[in-house]
Amino acid sequence: MIVRSKLGLFLLLGTFFYINSTDIQAESYKVKQELISFKNEKASTELHGSIMLPDNVSEKTAFFILVAGYGPMDRDVSMGQRKPFLKIAERLAEHGIATLRYDKRGVGKSEGQFKDATTYDFMDDAEAAVEYLQKSEYQSAKIGILGLSEGGLIATGVSARRSDIDNLVLLAPAFLGVDDKYSIGATSMQLSADGLSDDFICADEQMRVEMYQIIKSESDQVETEKMLSTLFQNYLLNQTVEQKTESKLSFFAIKERSMTQQITTFTGAWYRTYLSINPHKFLQKITSPVLLLTGELDFIAPTEYLIDITKKGLQNTDQLSHVNLARHSHAFLPAEKGSCAEYMFLTEDISDDTLDEIIKWIKK
Repeated sequence: MIVRSKLGLFLLLGTFFYINSTDIQAESYKVKQELISFKNEKASTELHGSIMLPDNVSEKTAFFILVAGYGPMDRDVSMGQRKPFLKIAERLAEHGIATLRYDKRGVGKSEGQFKDATTYDFMDDAEAAVEYLQKSEYQSAKIGILGLSEGGLIATGVSARRSDIDNLVLLAPAFLGVDDKYSIGATSMQLSADGLSDDFICADEQMRVEMYQIIKSESDQVETEKMLSTLFQNYLLNQTVEQKTESKLSFFAIKERSMTQQITTFTGAWYRTYLSINPHKFLQKITSPVLLLTGELDFIAPTEYLIDITKKGLQNTDQLSHVNLARHSHAFLPAEKGSCAEYMFLTEDISDDTLDEIIKWIKK
């Protein structure tokens, strides 16, 4: 997920190694775009999107389906003036690589309901895109999937279902739900980047341990809401004046004014499903090459956690290529600290370093 809202930033939340991107020489492919639609038969939902093509498209052209991250994202992953998926599609087409991107269900021109959909529903939508390509005039093309944040989890799930996905590109995939220690650890890293004290972070960690226990042990939504409300209220009552002031520094901190919305989200079908998904079970079924891109200053999906989860899941780690982009955040743009506040002032779509690494790996 690239952050679309404060809520989106709040929710998604080895050894580092660095590879400095080298310039990719521009190729002389002209780019053309086609509007398309395809149907998820399981949900009886028509999804609308765009195909971006190089002018020399043939049965040998590599095709990538772009899968967006958390939130009601359109085909371009539009956030104000920023359109990272449009930028990815254009740059790849300039280098002879075709893409299909689409509006999520209930977003843009696509049919269906976004509100009640879970990650598994979004997997069905992405798989419908694969099936559309296979039946289209591009059916002979090699098909890969590129997923961003939750889109990375979706892409991994679809690849595990099928044997005909040739390549998998994961941009900071949302794998942390597999274990509370990852989710809590990532939140603590983000709070630290936001400038909160060790005492604040320690108290937050203790509260989140109880929070996850409640969510995973209580199946009744109304009862879960009551228990979380009690937990959060007691947590806030025990905060010092200094801690209440500190909490304003981070969107991740539990606050009285946003507590109700957070409880609704944490007890909803999407979040409960997300926490129940074990990416190891998907990864162990994947035999195709995998590119994992992470950001040094991404504390929503920290590099060390993603490397640990991915290597434990894959049967053969030789199929994995990893690039940790220096001083990049979850938005795959350069950052100073990786703080929440920095996401509010982003203007670029996605960094050239990120695009160069994707293109180098695909063409290799």
